[in-house]
Amino acid sequence: MVVASLFFERLDYSLYLQHGFPIPNLTFVLAGLLVLAYAALLAYRRELDLSRPSWAELTVVALFVVLGVTAVAAAFAARSGTPLLGHDQIRKGKHVVLAPHFGQSVKTFVHFAYFGLIALLLGRILTPALMRRALATFFVLAVAASVLAVLQAIDQNALHTGASSALHLVSRLRNHSGSSFLSPVSIFSEPAFLGYFALLGLLIGLRMHGSWPTRWVWVGMGFCLVAIFLAAAAGPIVALGAVALYLAWRASRVWRRFWKELTVLIVVVIGVIALVPAGKALTTRADSIISGSDTSAQFRYAYDSASIRIWKLSPLTGVGAGNTRYYLPSLVNLSFDPNLKPSDAQFQSVSSYLNTLAESGVFGLLMLATMLATLFWPIGRGRSDRAWLTEAAILLFIVASFFITIVADPIFWFWVGLRLAELRGTEPEAAYAALAKSDLQPALSG
Repeated sequence: MVVASLFFERLDYSLYLQHGFPIPNLTFVLAGLLVLAYAALLAYRRELDLSRPSWAELTVVALFVVLGVTAVAAAFAARSGTPLLGHDQIRKGKHVVLAPHFGQSVKTFVHFAYFGLIALLLGRILTPALMRRALATFFVLAVAASVLAVLQAIDQNALHTGASSALHLVSRLRNHSGSSFLSPVSIFSEPAFLGYFALLGLLIGLRMHGSWPTRWVWVGMGFCLVAIFLAAAAGPIVALGAVALYLAWRASRVWRRFWKELTVLIVVVIGVIALVPAGKALTTRADSIISGSDTSAQFRYAYDSASIRIWKLSPLTGVGAGNTRYYLPSLVNLSFDPNLKPSDAQFQSVSSYLNTLAESGVFGLLMLATMLATLFWPIGRGRSDRAWLTEAAILLFIVASFFITIVADPIFWFWVGLRLAELRGTEPEAAYAALAKSDLQPALSG
Protein backbone atom coordinates (compact mmCIF):
# COMPACT_ATOMS: atom_id res chain seq x y z
CA MET A 1 0.00 0.00 0.00
CA VAL A 2 2.74 2.47 0.94
CA VAL A 3 4.76 1.66 -2.20
CA ALA A 4 1.69 1.87 -4.44
CA SER A 5 0.75 5.27 -3.01
CA LEU A 6 4.03 6.71 -4.31
CA PHE A 7 2.88 6.08 -7.88
CA PHE A 8 -0.24 8.20 -7.42
CA GLU A 9 1.92 11.32 -7.68
CA ARG A 10 -0.10 12.73 -10.60
CA LEU A 11 -3.43 12.21 -8.81
CA ASP A 12 -2.15 13.98 -5.71
CA TYR A 13 -0.73 16.77 -7.87
CA SER A 14 -4.07 17.24 -9.62
CA LEU A 15 -6.13 17.19 -6.41
CA TYR A 16 -3.92 19.71 -4.62
CA LEU A 17 -2.83 22.17 -7.30
CA GLN A 18 -5.67 22.00 -9.82
CA HIS A 19 -8.69 21.19 -7.65
CA GLY A 20 -7.73 22.95 -4.45
CA PHE A 21 -7.75 19.89 -2.19
CA PRO A 22 -6.39 21.01 1.21
CA ILE A 23 -4.00 18.07 1.79
CA PRO A 24 -0.97 17.59 -0.48
CA ASN A 25 0.15 14.02 -1.26
CA LEU A 26 -3.19 12.62 -0.08
CA THR A 27 -2.56 8.97 -0.99
CA PHE A 28 0.79 8.83 0.83
CA VAL A 29 -0.72 10.59 3.84
CA LEU A 30 -3.42 7.90 4.01
CA ALA A 31 -0.89 5.11 3.46
CA GLY A 32 1.23 6.61 6.23
CA LEU A 33 -1.64 6.02 8.64
CA LEU A 34 -1.14 2.29 8.06
CA VAL A 35 2.52 2.70 9.03
CA LEU A 36 1.48 4.54 12.20
CA ALA A 37 -1.07 1.85 13.05
CA TYR A 38 1.41 -0.98 12.46
CA ALA A 39 4.06 0.77 14.57
CA ALA A 40 1.49 1.27 17.34
CA LEU A 41 0.62 -2.43 17.20
CA LEU A 42 4.28 -3.40 17.47
CA ALA A 43 4.72 -1.01 20.39
CA TYR A 44 1.68 -2.51 22.12
CA ARG A 45 3.21 -5.96 21.69
CA ARG A 46 6.58 -4.60 22.82
CA GLU A 47 8.09 -5.66 19.51
CA LEU A 48 9.00 -2.18 18.24
CA ASP A 49 12.71 -1.50 18.08
CA LEU A 50 13.35 1.19 20.70
CA SER A 51 17.13 1.02 20.71
CA ARG A 52 19.33 4.08 20.73
CA PRO A 53 18.88 6.19 17.56
CA SER A 54 21.60 6.21 14.96
CA TRP A 55 23.40 9.34 13.78
CA ALA A 56 21.37 9.26 10.57
CA GLU A 57 18.10 9.22 12.53
CA LEU A 58 19.31 12.07 14.70
CA THR A 59 20.06 14.21 11.66
CA VAL A 60 16.50 13.65 10.38
CA VAL A 61 15.12 14.80 13.73
CA ALA A 62 17.56 17.71 13.84
CA LEU A 63 16.42 18.89 10.40
CA PHE A 64 12.85 19.30 11.60
CA VAL A 65 13.98 20.96 14.81
CA VAL A 66 15.83 23.53 12.71
CA LEU A 67 12.85 23.96 10.35
CA GLY A 68 10.56 24.58 13.32
CA VAL A 69 12.89 26.97 15.13
CA THR A 70 13.65 29.00 12.00
CA ALA A 71 9.93 29.24 11.17
CA VAL A 72 9.22 30.74 14.61
CA ALA A 73 12.24 33.03 14.36
CA ALA A 74 11.19 34.14 10.87
CA ALA A 75 7.73 35.06 12.14
CA PHE A 76 9.23 37.32 14.82
CA ALA A 77 11.75 38.81 12.42
CA ALA A 78 9.00 39.59 9.91
CA ARG A 79 7.44 42.12 12.26
CA SER A 80 10.14 44.59 11.26
CA GLY A 81 8.61 44.81 7.77
CA THR A 82 11.93 44.96 5.93
CA PRO A 83 11.23 45.84 2.26
CA LEU A 84 12.80 44.27 -0.81
CA LEU A 85 12.36 45.50 -4.37
CA GLY A 86 11.02 42.86 -6.75
CA HIS A 87 11.00 42.72 -10.56
CA ASP A 88 7.41 43.92 -10.98
CA GLN A 89 7.69 46.35 -8.10
CA ILE A 90 10.74 48.03 -9.64
CA ARG A 91 8.57 49.02 -12.57
CA LYS A 92 5.60 49.97 -10.40
CA GLY A 93 7.60 51.68 -7.66
CA LYS A 94 6.31 49.30 -4.99
CA HIS A 95 8.04 47.09 -2.45
CA VAL A 96 7.93 43.49 -1.29
CA VAL A 97 7.51 43.52 2.48
CA LEU A 98 8.61 40.70 4.75
CA ALA A 99 5.45 39.26 6.34
CA PRO A 100 5.10 36.49 8.96
CA HIS A 101 2.57 34.01 7.43
CA PHE A 102 3.14 31.85 10.49
CA GLY A 103 0.01 29.79 9.84
CA GLN A 104 1.39 28.59 6.52
CA SER A 105 4.69 27.72 8.19
CA VAL A 106 2.85 25.59 10.75
CA LYS A 107 0.93 23.72 8.04
CA THR A 108 4.07 23.13 5.98
CA PHE A 109 6.07 22.03 9.00
CA VAL A 110 3.38 19.55 10.11
CA HIS A 111 3.13 18.16 6.58
CA PHE A 112 6.88 17.64 6.21
CA ALA A 113 7.28 16.39 9.78
CA TYR A 114 4.64 13.75 9.06
CA PHE A 115 6.79 12.53 6.15
CA GLY A 116 9.83 12.49 8.41
CA LEU A 117 7.97 10.53 11.07
CA ILE A 118 6.91 7.90 8.52
CA ALA A 119 10.53 7.59 7.36
CA LEU A 120 11.77 7.14 10.94
CA LEU A 121 9.12 4.50 11.63
CA LEU A 122 9.89 2.64 8.41
CA GLY A 123 13.50 2.51 9.52
CA ARG A 124 12.37 0.77 12.72
CA ILE A 125 9.60 -1.58 11.55
CA LEU A 126 10.94 -2.90 8.23
CA THR A 127 12.03 -6.52 8.41
CA PRO A 128 14.09 -8.24 5.70
CA ALA A 129 10.93 -9.85 4.31
CA LEU A 130 8.97 -6.56 4.27
CA MET A 131 11.85 -4.71 2.70
CA ARG A 132 12.31 -7.35 0.02
CA ARG A 133 8.59 -7.21 -0.75
CA ALA A 134 8.63 -3.40 -0.91
CA LEU A 135 11.55 -3.37 -3.35
CA ALA A 136 9.95 -6.05 -5.56
CA THR A 137 6.67 -4.10 -5.63
CA PHE A 138 8.45 -0.88 -6.49
CA PHE A 139 10.35 -2.61 -9.30
CA VAL A 140 7.19 -4.11 -10.83
CA LEU A 141 5.34 -0.77 -10.71
CA ALA A 142 8.34 1.15 -12.10
CA VAL A 143 8.65 -1.31 -14.99
CA ALA A 144 4.90 -1.09 -15.67
CA ALA A 145 5.10 2.73 -15.74
CA SER A 146 8.14 2.53 -18.04
CA VAL A 147 6.40 0.13 -20.42
CA LEU A 148 3.42 2.49 -20.54
CA ALA A 149 5.80 5.38 -21.27
CA VAL A 150 7.35 3.49 -24.20
CA LEU A 151 3.91 2.67 -25.63
CA GLN A 152 2.80 6.27 -25.11
CA ALA A 153 5.85 7.58 -26.94
CA ILE A 154 5.22 5.23 -29.88
CA ASP A 155 1.55 6.18 -30.01
CA GLN A 156 2.02 9.94 -29.80
CA ASN A 157 5.02 10.21 -32.11
CA ALA A 158 4.42 7.45 -34.67
CA LEU A 159 1.05 5.69 -34.64
CA HIS A 160 -1.21 8.59 -33.56
CA THR A 161 -4.07 6.27 -32.56
CA GLY A 162 -5.42 8.64 -29.93
CA ALA A 163 -5.21 5.98 -27.23
CA SER A 164 -2.96 8.17 -25.06
CA SER A 165 -5.49 11.00 -25.13
CA ALA A 166 -8.33 8.59 -24.36
CA LEU A 167 -6.42 7.41 -21.29
CA HIS A 168 -5.71 11.05 -20.33
CA LEU A 169 -1.95 10.48 -20.48
CA VAL A 170 -0.17 13.81 -20.68
CA SER A 171 2.97 14.53 -22.68
CA ARG A 172 5.56 17.24 -22.95
CA LEU A 173 6.87 18.88 -26.13
CA ARG A 174 10.64 18.51 -25.91
CA ASN A 175 11.76 20.06 -29.18
CA HIS A 176 10.12 23.22 -30.40
CA SER A 177 11.71 22.86 -33.81
CA GLY A 178 12.56 20.00 -36.08
CA SER A 179 11.07 16.69 -34.94
CA SER A 180 8.86 18.19 -32.16
CA PHE A 181 9.16 15.00 -30.13
CA LEU A 182 6.40 14.47 -27.56
CA SER A 183 8.04 13.16 -24.43
CA PRO A 184 5.90 10.63 -22.50
CA VAL A 185 4.98 11.19 -18.89
CA SER A 186 3.24 7.85 -18.30
CA ILE A 187 1.19 7.98 -15.07
CA PHE A 188 3.13 10.93 -13.62
CA SER A 189 2.65 14.69 -13.78
CA GLU A 190 6.12 15.54 -15.08
CA PRO A 191 8.71 13.79 -17.29
CA ALA A 192 11.23 14.23 -14.48
CA PHE A 193 9.20 12.04 -12.12
CA LEU A 194 8.98 9.34 -14.77
CA GLY A 195 12.77 9.52 -15.07
CA TYR A 196 13.44 9.36 -11.33
CA PHE A 197 11.03 6.47 -10.72
CA ALA A 198 12.47 4.56 -13.70
CA LEU A 199 16.02 5.16 -12.45
CA LEU A 200 15.12 3.79 -9.02
CA GLY A 201 13.52 0.79 -10.73
CA LEU A 202 16.73 0.28 -12.68
CA LEU A 203 18.78 0.20 -9.48
CA ILE A 204 16.40 -2.25 -7.82
CA GLY A 205 16.60 -4.47 -10.88
CA LEU A 206 20.38 -4.60 -10.60
CA ARG A 207 20.04 -5.64 -6.98
CA MET A 208 17.35 -8.23 -7.73
CA HIS A 209 19.57 -9.84 -10.33
CA GLY A 210 22.02 -10.74 -7.59
CA SER A 211 19.49 -13.01 -5.87
CA TRP A 212 17.17 -13.86 -8.75
CA PRO A 213 19.28 -14.06 -11.93
CA THR A 214 16.77 -14.06 -14.76
CA ARG A 215 16.64 -12.25 -18.07
CA TRP A 216 13.18 -10.93 -17.24
CA VAL A 217 14.77 -8.65 -14.67
CA TRP A 218 17.11 -7.32 -17.35
CA VAL A 219 14.15 -6.79 -19.69
CA GLY A 220 12.48 -4.71 -16.99
CA MET A 221 15.70 -2.78 -16.45
CA GLY A 222 15.87 -2.15 -20.18
CA PHE A 223 12.39 -0.61 -20.22
CA CYS A 224 13.34 1.57 -17.24
CA LEU A 225 16.48 2.78 -18.98
CA VAL A 226 14.62 3.58 -22.20
CA ALA A 227 11.95 5.47 -20.20
CA ILE A 228 14.64 7.64 -18.60
CA PHE A 229 15.84 8.82 -22.00
CA LEU A 230 12.36 9.11 -23.50
CA ALA A 231 11.41 11.45 -20.65
CA ALA A 232 14.29 13.68 -21.81
CA ALA A 233 14.39 15.43 -18.41
CA ALA A 234 17.73 16.87 -17.35
CA GLY A 235 17.56 15.87 -13.69
CA PRO A 236 17.16 12.08 -14.12
CA ILE A 237 19.79 11.93 -16.85
CA VAL A 238 22.32 13.83 -14.72
CA ALA A 239 21.44 11.59 -11.75
CA LEU A 240 21.88 8.51 -13.94
CA GLY A 241 25.38 9.64 -14.87
CA ALA A 242 26.31 10.37 -11.25
CA VAL A 243 24.97 7.04 -9.98
CA ALA A 244 26.63 5.09 -12.81
CA LEU A 245 30.01 6.69 -12.08
CA TYR A 246 29.62 6.02 -8.37
CA LEU A 247 28.71 2.37 -8.87
CA ALA A 248 31.53 1.97 -11.37
CA TRP A 249 33.89 2.98 -8.56
CA ARG A 250 31.98 1.20 -5.80
CA ALA A 251 31.40 -2.03 -7.71
CA SER A 252 33.71 -2.23 -10.68
CA ARG A 253 33.61 -6.02 -10.70
CA VAL A 254 29.83 -6.01 -11.15
CA TRP A 255 30.17 -4.29 -14.50
CA ARG A 256 32.69 -6.91 -15.67
CA ARG A 257 30.51 -9.83 -14.57
CA PHE A 258 27.45 -8.50 -16.37
CA TRP A 259 29.22 -7.18 -19.46
CA LYS A 260 26.91 -9.01 -21.90
CA GLU A 261 23.70 -7.64 -20.40
CA LEU A 262 25.17 -4.17 -19.95
CA THR A 263 26.33 -4.17 -23.56
CA VAL A 264 22.76 -4.90 -24.67
CA LEU A 265 21.43 -2.06 -22.51
CA ILE A 266 24.03 0.36 -23.89
CA VAL A 267 23.14 -0.65 -27.47
CA VAL A 268 19.46 -0.04 -26.71
CA VAL A 269 20.24 3.42 -25.34
CA ILE A 270 22.40 4.29 -28.35
CA GLY A 271 19.58 3.12 -30.59
CA VAL A 272 17.10 5.33 -28.76
CA ILE A 273 19.38 8.34 -29.05
CA ALA A 274 20.48 7.78 -32.64
CA LEU A 275 17.49 6.23 -34.40
CA VAL A 276 14.36 7.77 -32.89
CA PRO A 277 13.21 11.39 -32.52
CA ALA A 278 13.88 11.22 -28.77
CA GLY A 279 17.59 11.30 -29.53
CA LYS A 280 17.28 14.50 -31.51
CA ALA A 281 15.13 15.99 -28.76
CA LEU A 282 17.85 15.18 -26.21
CA THR A 283 20.68 16.67 -28.23
CA THR A 284 18.62 19.71 -29.23
CA ARG A 285 17.64 20.38 -25.65
CA ALA A 286 21.23 19.98 -24.47
CA ASP A 287 22.29 22.58 -27.04
CA SER A 288 19.51 24.96 -25.99
CA ILE A 289 20.42 24.60 -22.30
CA ILE A 290 24.04 25.42 -23.06
CA SER A 291 23.05 28.39 -25.22
CA GLY A 292 20.54 29.64 -22.63
CA SER A 293 17.49 29.42 -24.91
CA ASP A 294 15.80 26.46 -23.21
CA THR A 295 12.51 27.56 -21.64
CA SER A 296 12.73 25.08 -18.77
CA ALA A 297 16.28 26.18 -17.95
CA GLN A 298 15.20 29.83 -18.04
CA PHE A 299 12.31 29.00 -15.72
CA ARG A 300 14.68 27.34 -13.26
CA TYR A 301 17.13 30.23 -13.44
CA ALA A 302 14.31 32.69 -12.72
CA TYR A 303 13.18 30.65 -9.71
CA ASP A 304 16.73 30.21 -8.41
CA SER A 305 17.45 33.92 -8.70
CA ALA A 306 14.22 34.79 -6.90
CA SER A 307 14.99 32.26 -4.13
CA ILE A 308 18.31 33.97 -3.48
CA ARG A 309 16.62 37.35 -3.31
CA ILE A 310 14.06 35.97 -0.85
CA TRP A 311 16.88 34.56 1.27
CA LYS A 312 18.44 38.03 1.48
CA LEU A 313 15.31 39.19 3.31
CA SER A 314 16.33 37.08 6.31
CA PRO A 315 19.69 35.33 5.78
CA LEU A 316 19.84 33.48 9.10
CA THR A 317 16.29 32.18 9.50
CA GLY A 318 14.74 32.54 6.06
CA VAL A 319 11.12 33.63 5.56
CA GLY A 320 9.61 30.52 7.17
CA ALA A 321 8.69 27.07 5.91
CA GLY A 322 6.28 27.21 2.97
CA ASN A 323 6.31 31.00 2.73
CA THR A 324 8.25 31.47 -0.52
CA ARG A 325 4.92 31.13 -2.32
CA TYR A 326 4.00 34.60 -1.06
CA TYR A 327 7.12 36.23 -2.53
CA LEU A 328 7.87 34.33 -5.73
CA PRO A 329 5.04 35.82 -7.85
CA SER A 330 6.55 39.27 -7.31
CA LEU A 331 10.19 38.29 -7.67
CA VAL A 332 10.22 35.71 -10.47
CA ASN A 333 10.70 37.22 -13.90
CA LEU A 334 8.64 35.11 -16.33
CA SER A 335 8.83 37.53 -19.26
CA PHE A 336 10.74 34.96 -21.35
CA ASP A 337 7.49 32.99 -21.88
CA PRO A 338 4.32 34.97 -22.75
CA ASN A 339 2.18 31.97 -21.79
CA LEU A 340 3.26 32.20 -18.15
CA LYS A 341 1.67 34.55 -15.62
CA PRO A 342 2.85 35.61 -12.12
CA SER A 343 0.49 33.14 -10.42
CA ASP A 344 2.42 30.30 -12.05
CA ALA A 345 5.27 31.11 -9.66
CA GLN A 346 3.30 30.84 -6.44
CA PHE A 347 4.75 27.56 -5.20
CA GLN A 348 8.12 26.41 -3.96
CA SER A 349 11.45 26.83 -5.70
CA VAL A 350 12.55 24.08 -8.06
CA SER A 351 15.77 23.50 -6.10
CA SER A 352 15.65 21.87 -2.67
CA TYR A 353 18.84 23.61 -1.61
CA LEU A 354 17.79 27.13 -2.62
CA ASN A 355 14.23 26.62 -1.39
CA THR A 356 15.51 25.54 2.02
CA LEU A 357 17.93 28.46 2.04
CA ALA A 358 15.11 30.91 1.28
CA GLU A 359 12.65 29.44 3.78
CA SER A 360 14.95 28.32 6.63
CA GLY A 361 18.12 30.33 6.08
CA VAL A 362 21.69 29.14 6.29
CA PHE A 363 20.91 26.91 9.29
CA GLY A 364 18.25 25.02 7.40
CA LEU A 365 20.47 24.56 4.35
CA LEU A 366 23.38 23.32 6.48
CA MET A 367 21.11 20.86 8.29
CA LEU A 368 19.63 19.53 5.05
CA ALA A 369 23.11 19.03 3.62
CA THR A 370 24.23 17.34 6.85
CA MET A 371 21.28 14.95 6.79
CA LEU A 372 21.86 13.98 3.16
CA ALA A 373 25.60 13.52 3.72
CA THR A 374 25.04 11.39 6.82
CA LEU A 375 22.48 9.21 5.05
CA PHE A 376 24.86 8.72 2.15
CA TRP A 377 28.03 8.25 4.20
CA PRO A 378 27.04 7.22 7.76
CA ILE A 379 28.99 8.60 10.71
CA GLY A 380 30.73 6.32 13.15
CA ARG A 381 30.33 3.02 11.32
CA GLY A 382 31.69 1.14 8.33
CA ARG A 383 29.84 0.94 5.06
CA SER A 384 27.98 -2.31 4.47
CA ASP A 385 28.72 -4.21 1.29
CA ARG A 386 25.00 -4.94 0.94
CA ALA A 387 23.66 -1.43 1.51
CA TRP A 388 24.72 -0.07 -1.87
CA LEU A 389 21.17 0.21 -3.25
CA THR A 390 19.90 2.76 -0.75
CA GLU A 391 23.31 4.41 -0.84
CA ALA A 392 22.93 4.95 -4.59
CA ALA A 393 19.32 6.08 -4.09
CA ILE A 394 20.39 8.76 -1.62
CA LEU A 395 23.04 9.92 -4.11
CA LEU A 396 20.26 10.14 -6.69
CA PHE A 397 18.28 12.43 -4.40
CA ILE A 398 21.35 14.52 -3.61
CA VAL A 399 21.64 15.23 -7.33
CA ALA A 400 17.87 15.56 -7.80
CA SER A 401 17.81 18.25 -5.09
CA PHE A 402 19.25 20.65 -7.64
CA PHE A 403 16.18 20.09 -9.85
CA ILE A 404 13.21 19.33 -7.55
CA THR A 405 12.13 19.99 -3.96
CA ILE A 406 12.70 16.52 -2.53
CA VAL A 407 11.55 17.43 1.00
CA ALA A 408 8.02 17.82 -0.38
CA ASP A 409 8.07 14.50 -2.25
CA PRO A 410 6.96 11.27 -0.49
CA ILE A 411 9.26 9.20 -2.72
CA PHE A 412 12.26 10.80 -1.02
CA TRP A 413 11.07 10.03 2.51
CA PHE A 414 10.17 6.48 1.56
CA TRP A 415 13.75 5.88 0.46
CA VAL A 416 15.05 7.63 3.57
CA GLY A 417 13.09 5.03 5.55
CA LEU A 418 14.66 2.21 3.51
CA ARG A 419 18.10 3.71 4.04
CA LEU A 420 17.57 3.98 7.80
CA ALA A 421 16.43 0.36 7.90
CA GLU A 422 19.55 -0.80 6.06
CA LEU A 423 21.80 1.26 8.30
CA ARG A 424 20.22 -0.51 11.26
CA GLY A 425 21.12 -3.87 9.74
CA THR A 426 17.85 -4.79 8.00
CA GLU A 427 19.08 -6.10 4.66
CA PRO A 428 16.87 -8.00 2.21
CA GLU A 429 19.71 -10.35 1.24
CA ALA A 430 19.65 -11.76 4.78
CA ALA A 431 16.54 -13.65 3.75
CA TYR A 432 18.60 -15.47 1.16
CA ALA A 433 21.19 -16.76 3.61
CA ALA A 434 20.43 -20.33 2.57
CA LEU A 435 21.10 -19.49 -1.07
CA ALA A 436 24.40 -19.05 -2.82
CA LYS A 437 26.08 -15.75 -2.10
CA SER A 438 24.97 -13.03 -4.47
CA ASP A 439 27.31 -11.83 -7.17
CA LEU A 440 26.66 -8.30 -6.01
CA GLN A 441 27.75 -8.81 -2.41
CA PRO A 442 31.48 -9.42 -2.81
CA ALA A 443 31.74 -6.91 -5.59
CA LEU A 444 30.14 -3.94 -3.86
CA SER A 445 32.84 -3.31 -1.28
CA GLY A 446 35.03 -0.36 -0.65
